[in-house]
Amino acid sequence: MSTELRAPSRLVALDGLRALAALIVVFAHASYAIAKSKLQALTLFHSPLGLFVNASGAIHVFFVLSGYCLTASALRGTSPAEIAQFYLRRVARIHGPYVAAAAIAWMASAWLYPAPHAGVSDWMRDLLARRLSPSEFARALLFPGMVGGLLPQGWTLRVEMIFSLLLPFLVALAARTHWSVLVLVSLAALGISESFSSSRFALDFSLGIALFLERDRLAAALARARFATAISGVAGVWLLWLPMYALLEATSPRISTVVSAVGATLLLIAAANGPGLRRFLSRWPVAALGRVSYSIYLLHFTVLVLLTPLLDRPVGLAGGAAFAVVVAVATCAVAPIGYRAIEKPCMRAGNTVCAVVARRTGVSLRAARAA
Repeated sequence: MSTELRAPSRLVALDGLRALAALIVVFAHASYAIAKSKLQALTLFHSPLGLFVNASGAIHVFFVLSGYCLTASALRGTSPAEIAQFYLRRVARIHGPYVAAAAIAWMASAWLYPAPHAGVSDWMRDLLARRLSPSEFARALLFPGMVGGLLPQGWTLRVEMIFSLLLPFLVALAARTHWSVLVLVSLAALGISESFSSSRFALDFSLGIALFLERDRLAAALARARFATAISGVAGVWLLWLPMYALLEATSPRISTVVSAVGATLLLIAAANGPGLRRFLSRWPVAALGRVSYSIYLLHFTVLVLLTPLLDRPVGLAGGAAFAVVVAVATCAVAPIGYRAIEKPCMRAGNTVCAVVARRTGVSLRAARAA
């Protein structure tokens, strides 16, 4: 197999970046599941080790990436039929796999959830006790969410779906005025929003849109500036880590959002334009994991729960790291199955429906396949 995965219509390095972000979320949730002393928590979360469990920073990377990658699809068509196709694809891409993952988690909670062991945290003990009735589960399928705690990562899918629905309008605003107007509107929304509402992530998507619109000019400028992409990457990682280290998310959530969004944007700039980083992120297996990163994200918590019997006694940092690696390896092993059995059929279904819409509305089939 070639050392790099080729994709004619997208930058493969961004798949690799998405894979690393997904693995950080896996490591973070595994670390949350382990009972820790205050000293162990301080050592893990407020030291350079925090880079490997920085789920909040990884989520900002996901959202900036979404804004960047979806802008091309949103720009390809502005008629109602074309926007409808964009929506159909996003619903099929996000909601279909979410429903399947929710069903897997619900069945696992009913039949497979283990009893809490001595080495699990109070957070995990609470989640191990969660059960949903059939009616509660059915209501959870209407829109992406946490499924009553069975998918703690599901709140991010809610944000992703909300901004997927808004994205054609955000892109139109940026294209018809200037991307800076969109960023200023997002900052205003952040200023008046509740501290932890979905609207605070408008800045991430807006910066992703701005980055896509300026990608050619930015690439030309970076090509003339030596070490600029390396500086961008280092600064991006540092800004993503800073809110965790300084407790900004708890004490100053709005400032934390701005810092993390800028950090994710700088890291994306480095991934898209830095030759060394782009080459690394494009190599197999990093990019291969990126292709199945949504399944990694959706399935990892159920895998984690089923592996908590390994925490039959309190473990230290070394034991906790080993447990996190086991969870990550197990999740990466099942994710390709989820991709083939769940994600690809959902994408094919979305494409089929869009093709029907294209034929009935006279929109070209090329536009129907673009999103």
